[in-house]
Amino acid sequence: MKSIKESKWVYVLLSVLIATTLWLFVRMDEDPEMENRERGIPVITSGERVLETQGLMIEQIAPADVMLVWKGNWREVSQLNKENVSVSVDVSKITEPGEYELEFTPNYPATVASSAVSLQSSIPQTIRVTVAKIYSKPMTIQPVFKGSVEDGYQAGEFIVEPEQVQISGTQEKVDSVQTVQVVLEQKKMKESFSGELELQFLDKAGKQVDTEGLRLSAERANVYMPIVVMKEVPLAVEFISGGGATEDNVACVIEPKSITVSGPEEVLENLEHISLGSIDLAQVIGEYTDEYPVYLDAGLVNISGTDTAEVRVTVSGLATKTVEVENIQLVNVPKGYKAALVTQKRAITLRGTQQALDKVLVPQIRMIADLSNVAATGSYNVPVTIYLYAGNEVGVIGQNNVVVKLTRG
Repeated sequence: MKSIKESKWVYVLLSVLIATTLWLFVRMDEDPEMENRERGIPVITSGERVLETQGLMIEQIAPADVMLVWKGNWREVSQLNKENVSVSVDVSKITEPGEYELEFTPNYPATVASSAVSLQSSIPQTIRVTVAKIYSKPMTIQPVFKGSVEDGYQAGEFIVEPEQVQISGTQEKVDSVQTVQVVLEQKKMKESFSGELELQFLDKAGKQVDTEGLRLSAERANVYMPIVVMKEVPLAVEFISGGGATEDNVACVIEPKSITVSGPEEVLENLEHISLGSIDLAQVIGEYTDEYPVYLDAGLVNISGTDTAEVRVTVSGLATKTVEVENIQLVNVPKGYKAALVTQKRAITLRGTQQALDKVLVPQIRMIADLSNVAATGSYNVPVTIYLYAGNEVGVIGQNNVVVKLTRG
């Protein structure tokens, strides 16, 4: 019994399908005339670029969609719906701000010939278009960092590209935007950030502005936030041995002792100290104090802000001895000139251990005055180079000069 009933329903369904197919075949074959009514047909505009050349823009279109009633062959009319039909209004003839009632033109799909359908009616019959002057202003994009940086790291300069955004629209709408910002919110950053973020348009209360109706030269911005390492690095000076003194004889105090710098991790990793320069110990007599500028390699930043350091150097543990030297020689006398020493002997100061100083003899000392830079008659105060043949434990300190008179030969 059950199989008989099931067979009956199968025959019923087949009958309905056959009947429907035959009906469609007859409709298509005869192609009778019919009427089609469709709501929600979208309204689009044409001629906006021409409107913009007049300094104008569309502020509002009402309504945004219409209802159309067509009449025509069933084959053509049955294809029309809100998905493939639109109506367009031409705004290219408008030259002044104001409200305009404009007629519209239906746009049909390519599969439907416009001559095969007849537009019977529409609701509404015209489209109200409100046109306003275009108002435009540039606004600087403000970078905002709402994240955090891991301990031992520092955020560098927040860079935004482009720096400005051009906002266009009605004056009321444009003026509602008081701030444009881009926000980076990453937490505990240890690496630099580079990427694209959306712009935020805020009113005077700090709330987001609906940008519909606004034309924006950019809606996103490229941002770069460098993250660098911080490190406290000691300051140091290098000593040039001289005047019988070496680094072992020096007491040095530098204020400040160190500064905090930031920079790439790979650079700071091997940075053990920052050199302020070198000091020739032959020129240090007793105590020496001076200010030295703090220079950093490119890519490093002085976070401490201290750009100079005071260096105090004291040489101790050595004795001094003053002797008079008569062995003074002149070299490189200019051609065509004669040179004569006005200074016949010169007192110089030696420094070293007392034991080494006691062994120094005056004949072991020789002075050389180089006249390469003298080329005219007259008397000149010429620096001398002192040669001391008494080992490395004793040296000459201070600057020494002799007076030389130059005459035509």
